[in-house]
Amino acid sequence: MIILFNKIISTIQNNVFLKNVLSLSSGVVIGQIISALGMPIISRIYTAASFGFFALMISTASIISAISVLGMMTVFMLPERDFEARELSRLVTISTILISSLIISALYAVSPCWKLLQIENEQYYLTLGILWVYIVVSVVGSICYAYVNRMKLYRVLFWNPIIGNSVNVLLGILFGKLGWGFVGYALANIGSMLANILHLVTYANPYSVIPINERIGY
Repeated sequence: MIILFNKIISTIQNNVFLKNVLSLSSGVVIGQIISALGMPIISRIYTAASFGFFALMISTASIISAISVLGMMTVFMLPERDFEARELSRLVTISTILISSLIISALYAVSPCWKLLQIENEQYYLTLGILWVYIVVSVVGSICYAYVNRMKLYRVLFWNPIIGNSVNVLLGILFGKLGWGFVGYALANIGSMLANILHLVTYANPYSVIPINERIGY
């Protein structure tokens, strides 16, 4: 049994693909464990309505995000040169900001007649503002993650979900204790994504300046 176990360990150590997969998946698992440990506390701080409103906001954000990114969230691994991937990052980010801003503005314009997200005790403009920030931050976070993955910095990707989930739990408890309700829960999630982005761009920034020599080489 010990010999078999040692063979499995040796196989994993000698297989780069398996090591990378285990590194990524183990980070996600640890991050989920952190969330699970914090959920009994968070579930007692926030109401069921706050969770429901947040789930509704996420589903709305996913629809607007899908339109805003112009279907280009899967293209960052395709370019042969890194500067092309960084240019795509800028394009998708600008597209997200412009299109999501137009959609949010349109939703606010029709609010006297119809409201998409009617959150109790919250001003509608505040709800739409949080929705817009969530969309932009989540897209930027996905871009940064894809770029770090392109650079094969798997150790960074291992720590990323651990950092994000830890920040989410801590901020969720803090904002919940302050009585911020849905707004606090949403801001905790946004804060965790910002922490993830900061961690990722520290090692590989998809928005860094593209040197002239890279373009000339192209």
